[in-house]
Amino acid sequence: MGDFNLHIEENSNAISEFNNSLDALGLIQHVDFPTHIHGRSLDLVITEFTNGVDLVSCEAGPFLSDHCAVKVTTRVQKENIVSKSISFRNFKNMNKQNFSEDLQKLSLDSDNVETFVGEFENTIESLLNTHAPMQEKTQICRAPKPWFNETIMSLKRLMRKSERLWRKHRKPCDYEIYKSSMNKYHHELRNEKHSILSQKVLSFKGDSKKLYKFVKDLTGSKAENPMPAVENENELPDKFADFFMNKIKTIRDSLRDFDDYKPLFKDVPLFTSFKNLSEDEVKTIINKLQCKSCELDILPTKVLKSFLSELLPVITKLVNLSLSQGVFPLRWKQAVVRPLLKKAGLELIYSNYRPVSNLSFLSKLIEKCALYRLNEHVKDHDLLPINQSAYRQFHSCESALLRLVNDILDGMEHQEVTAMIAVDLSAAFDTVDHSILIKVLEYQYGVNGTALKWIDSYLRPRSCRVNVSSTTSSERQLECSVPQGSCLGPWLYLVYAGTLFDIIPPSITVYGFADDHTANKRFVPTLTNEMDAIRDLQDCAVHINTWMNSNKLKMNNAKTEFILFGSRQQLSKCQTKEIIICGDVIKSKTCIRYLGAFLDETLNFKDHITKKCKTAMMNYYKIKCIRSYLSKEATETLVLSLVISHLDYCNVILFGISQTDLYKLQRVQNMCAKLVLNRSKYDSAKQALFDLHWLPIKARITFKILTYMYNCHVGNAPSYLINLLNPQVSKRSLRSSESSIGCYAVPYNKKKTFSDRSFSTIGPKLWNELGTNVKNSESLDTFKCRLKTLYFENYFELF
Repeated sequence: MGDFNLHIEENSNAISEFNNSLDALGLIQHVDFPTHIHGRSLDLVITEFTNGVDLVSCEAGPFLSDHCAVKVTTRVQKENIVSKSISFRNFKNMNKQNFSEDLQKLSLDSDNVETFVGEFENTIESLLNTHAPMQEKTQICRAPKPWFNETIMSLKRLMRKSERLWRKHRKPCDYEIYKSSMNKYHHELRNEKHSILSQKVLSFKGDSKKLYKFVKDLTGSKAENPMPAVENENELPDKFADFFMNKIKTIRDSLRDFDDYKPLFKDVPLFTSFKNLSEDEVKTIINKLQCKSCELDILPTKVLKSFLSELLPVITKLVNLSLSQGVFPLRWKQAVVRPLLKKAGLELIYSNYRPVSNLSFLSKLIEKCALYRLNEHVKDHDLLPINQSAYRQFHSCESALLRLVNDILDGMEHQEVTAMIAVDLSAAFDTVDHSILIKVLEYQYGVNGTALKWIDSYLRPRSCRVNVSSTTSSERQLECSVPQGSCLGPWLYLVYAGTLFDIIPPSITVYGFADDHTANKRFVPTLTNEMDAIRDLQDCAVHINTWMNSNKLKMNNAKTEFILFGSRQQLSKCQTKEIIICGDVIKSKTCIRYLGAFLDETLNFKDHITKKCKTAMMNYYKIKCIRSYLSKEATETLVLSLVISHLDYCNVILFGISQTDLYKLQRVQNMCAKLVLNRSKYDSAKQALFDLHWLPIKARITFKILTYMYNCHVGNAPSYLINLLNPQVSKRSLRSSESSIGCYAVPYNKKKTFSDRSFSTIGPKLWNELGTNVKNSESLDTFKCRLKTLYFENYFELF
């Protein structure tokens, strides 16, 4: 708050840059009225986006000089303390030895999977009722304070007792006793809070979701998943259930007149049955699954993993019975659906919520085991589309964006413009037709016999119940869909959507990530070429729409986006401002959001950097609020997970951006380094980075590019990236040519404006500069270690 001597109401470059800086730092400016006698707004009130202050009003006061006073009113809300009745089992005080002995006596002889599952659950429930019977208690819902233990409470009582004694007698000696006890209480409280919070952060290391929730709870942020306002909250689950079911029914009814898609037959090896899994394989899969539970679990996942050695033979038999008989247990086909707000800040209406299925742990285990065997078949015969990047080993959003941006930059280097449509679907996972999916698996993936019977059993019949705040809706039957939140469902959607690539014309390039697809067409910007390219893209959109209709999927034209990528000079030659897709006019945009990255028409990434800096700074301010209670190690864990991760996301596409934009990212990293080390903002940022052994932003970008190069070199990368690289071949057999072994050819380009930013050019160039010791690393971890050492020494060699 203060006189910034800036005319904030003006539309000038300086003011625009000032506002962009505020936005990038997660700050909000509230003054929108004149604060000077000549009608200028010079006095500003700026707050952090996440400072927890509810600003009610910001208005002008009296003019005490040539500036007026600025009155700011805030609202501080008191925590509402409510209580609720809960049921639970006390596993902490359970006799683990006796429970383990009873589990070892577990003997289930049935060879029918449904009977086996019923006996298993009944036996486990009986043992739990014996060793950890269900209990009920009233729980007070307030922010947890684990540091407020018995020792701290006794010190607080002693402090209050000495305070009362001093207030009663007002003796100097009593005051000294009171002051001493108060200082001791606050000292011990701070130490205990520091210790507990730091330990908790370190225990969550590697789990960004838990770390984010931890910080959010401590800083008093708003509810992460608020619900729509209704008169009777008990009716909310059924209202959500009705909305979700009606949405699916409306989409399906609108597509009823279209013939079902008939997949092309491909001559591929058959997969007729699942090979039995060993106990070691099942154990490995269980340990890799996240330790999550829901109300459908008869035994909490954490307890199951604690007694895995006793339960493993029974669980392995259960898995193999299900897979060998081609039957998925009926009682594990029901899902508990929780509505999740698609994006924070959206209007609280039913259409802005996504249904996420919660399934029992053992249900997901059987799915994972089936997927384990199916993936072996698919990988061995390379059956998934090359340009589909979701739910596949070595593939990610970042790798998909890296290839997409590479192609756009390559077009810009050759004076071409890339026209792109980003296709959006409505409830894609929820409208998958089971009969069509079964045919695709049979015709194009060779799945047959017992294996196909098991997948059919997994898909249907299924049911769900919607749960909101411990209230559950009535059961609803599902006639279509693959469950979101499952292990196998997303993979089955890839199989289902994979046939899209069969109908794409050769002149159009399509990239996909689950239900997000882009169709791209490059052209030299002449009037004729532009008209032909737009027509080809529109025809491709018609093909995609026809394919979707026959596959019972609904294209959402309202959210489908269109953009032209190119240099400023080439874009100025284009006249296309819109595209027509199936009768709907879609306006051309200057920037779109795709897979978490913001792609602008000239690929300068200014919008992307501003958005990422803003998100990073929001989390930075939250961590800053609790820094005094955290150790250096805990603070670094939070900063790396919640702040630096946003700067690093898809940074591989940022090579070659302007130094001005690069500095915005570097500034955030500098602030983070000083926060971790608890240093002043005036201290050296370079010294802080050196002490933490952090690479600066520019080095992190090249580090990421070389990591992809190493993965391509050893074959652990998507084929669409490996195909961009060509080994360097010497025309003559000379002794000097030995140094080119393991190197890659750098494509020749007359102009270096855009090619030096593309992965296909800068990747080989940076790789070839590395020493043989680094390039020939035995593993990725070794490569990263050697590369970081090299970059760290180069950056700080003069420091």
